[in-house]
Amino acid sequence: MLVPTNCHGYKILFWSTCVRSKHCNDCSSITELGDFMTNVKFCNEISVLDAYPVFYLLSYHLRNVNGYSHHQIPLLFPSARRAKGLKKQRTGTVDMLYRTVDYLPKSFDEARINTATAMVLPLQAAFYAPPSSTLLVPLRVQEMVVSDVFQYEARLNFVHWKDTRDPTLLTWKRTPSTVFKSLVSGAFKFQPYFVHVCSPAPLVDSEVSFAPLVNQLRLHDGRTLGNVQASAETFRLSVIASFEQPLALRNVSAAHWESFWSLSLTYIQRNVIYRFITGCIPPRSRLYYMMPAVFEFSLCPVCLSCNEDASHLLFDCPSKEKLISKRLFCPWTFLIFGTAK
Repeated sequence: MLVPTNCHGYKILFWSTCVRSKHCNDCSSITELGDFMTNVKFCNEISVLDAYPVFYLLSYHLRNVNGYSHHQIPLLFPSARRAKGLKKQRTGTVDMLYRTVDYLPKSFDEARINTATAMVLPLQAAFYAPPSSTLLVPLRVQEMVVSDVFQYEARLNFVHWKDTRDPTLLTWKRTPSTVFKSLVSGAFKFQPYFVHVCSPAPLVDSEVSFAPLVNQLRLHDGRTLGNVQASAETFRLSVIASFEQPLALRNVSAAHWESFWSLSLTYIQRNVIYRFITGCIPPRSRLYYMMPAVFEFSLCPVCLSCNEDASHLLFDCPSKEKLISKRLFCPWTFLIFGTAK
C-alpha cells in the first residue's frame, strides 16, 4: 500500500501490516518486514528513490524490462503496465503499486507538464481512444515513447510530430502513420495534460518532473497529496472505502481478527490462513480456468471426486486432510477457518 508523506511522495505498507491488530503480541516477522517497508519512500526525486534498496531493485527492473529511463512513468500511467516483459515475471510489488494508485481519485485535466517531461512519456500515455471510436490502439504503441514520433522545437518551445519522411520512423513501420492519421481524424485524442505542450509557449524549467501529475492525485475527501500530510490510517480508510470488501472478509468479526493475530503462527501458516480468508488461494478449478493449456482439468488431482476449490484444497479432501493439518495447521487453527467459512 502507498501511504502519502510530507515529502510529496509515498510510503509502502504491506496489507498484512495494515490490518494487523494493535494487540498483536507474537508476529515479529511481519512486524519487522512492515517496519522495513515503511521506511521505503516513493518521492519525486530519483536520487532519493535510488537510495533505498527496494526501490533500487524495482527501478532497475522497470528500466530494463520497459526501457524507460525515468522509472516513475510506469507507476503513474496504467497504459504502461502492459509493456512487453511484465506478464511472465514475478511483479507482485509492481502490481501492488499500480492498484493502489488506481484507487486514488485523480484529475489530470489540470496538470501542466513541460516539454521535457512530455518527451519521455510512453506514447500510449499521450493520447487515448474515446468511447465513440472503433479503432484499436496498435500494439507496437506500447513499446514506444513520445520522442520516437515527436520532436522538440527549441525556438518556440513546443513538441510536434516528426516529418513523415523522417528515417527514424521507419523503425516502427506503419504504426506512426496509423496513429497520426487517427489523431487527425479524431479517432484518437490527446490527453488534456499533453495538449498544451503541442502549442508554442514561453520557455520554462526544462527539467523532467512528474510533480504536476502526482499533485493531481487526491484523497477521497478532496485534499491533494502535495499539500497534506496524511496518516497511514487515513490513507488506508480512503482506499478501503473505494472498493467493496470480499464477503468472506466481511464475515470475520473484530474479536476473531484479534484472536487471529494473537496466535503463535509461523509466517507460512499465517500467510495461508490470510490468503484463504481474502480468497487468494489458487485451487485447481481457478488454475484450470486461467490456464487450461497447463492444467487439463479442474478436479482435485488427489481424490478426483469434485472440482477443487479453496475449501476442498485445505479441508474437504479426505486424502489431504491429515497431511495438511499435521504439516501446516494445528487443531485450534481450524476454529479460525471455520469462522471465515
